[in-house]
Amino acid sequence: MPSFLSKVLGRKKEDKDSANTSSSPTSDPSLLGGKFERISPTVSPSAGKFSNVQATRSSDARKDKEKMKDGPFSLLRMKSKDTSSKQQDPESEAPQLSLFLEPEADQTLANALEAELRTMTDADIARSRLTPKQALTLVQACSKAITDRGTLFVVFFKSVLTTIPKGLETLGIMHPHWHSASPDTQRRLISLFLHSLVSKGPSTTVITASASSTFQSELAEVRSPHDVAAVLRWGVRHLELEQASFGEQEDWYKKFFESERDSGYPIRSYSQHLPPVVRTAHLELLTTLLDIVSSLASHAESNGISGSRLSKLIGLWLLTAQRAQKDDDWVTFYNRWDKYGRILEHLFLAYIR
Repeated sequence: MPSFLSKVLGRKKEDKDSANTSSSPTSDPSLLGGKFERISPTVSPSAGKFSNVQATRSSDARKDKEKMKDGPFSLLRMKSKDTSSKQQDPESEAPQLSLFLEPEADQTLANALEAELRTMTDADIARSRLTPKQALTLVQACSKAITDRGTLFVVFFKSVLTTIPKGLETLGIMHPHWHSASPDTQRRLISLFLHSLVSKGPSTTVITASASSTFQSELAEVRSPHDVAAVLRWGVRHLELEQASFGEQEDWYKKFFESERDSGYPIRSYSQHLPPVVRTAHLELLTTLLDIVSSLASHAESNGISGSRLSKLIGLWLLTAQRAQKDDDWVTFYNRWDKYGRILEHLFLAYIR
């Protein structure tokens, strides 16, 4: 029996080998012998088209193969990094800019940054004086910063409405040396404003523009309105009048008072009888100040400052250039302070009328 199986199996293997050798075209060396010759194929003129078609088919087949790989679970597969792409150094691709500053330009930039960050000393601030136009700019900026701080309404449990006073309603906003005021913040704001003033020479243009923008931004972001009000009062105290007189003549207020009395105290006495006797720059500053005084006086119940008190507070600093004299005592100084305070109060009443 084993011999029979070995014969049968061995025979089948030999038959298979002989079939394979007979079916291969290259196994028989005499297949192309005789009258047949091995020749090289000639190149057809349309061979290029067939190669393009073959390349297109191969690319289509490659795309189909990739689509087969992208199944519903393709997002869960980890994509391998393409190692064939060359990694380029980002530093080599970054453009290199050559910046060469002249010594004068470099020094100007350094001076601008130093002036912007430098806070002036108390002695420099005390010696500073403002023209009516410069004081007008400061008063307008401070008035806007105070009035823009509107009242914040807070609702608790959809039934109770409470208010948090801000700006014009801040208690003691015009009170000097308030407990929440910061002298460092006030010194910083005053220094920025003094740096922002227009100076002579083209080298200070950078300082002026940078300090002006910084002053506006920091003034709007001051935490306490008392600091803004303190800067406003500082600008009025350091005002330097034109030709040492608020009006065109020394007796400007007497002329205004007489013209208003003779005309029967009209409603428009402020706009009709005051401009002829007061300088234009002083009148603009006075009108801006009286505007913020009237706004504060309308919230006197909340901020604790009335129009009369505020007029007496800044009247001496605004309406006269000789605020103190060498032979002054307490009585003479108080009489001068009370006189100009009452004059400003009269102008304020004429303004709101």
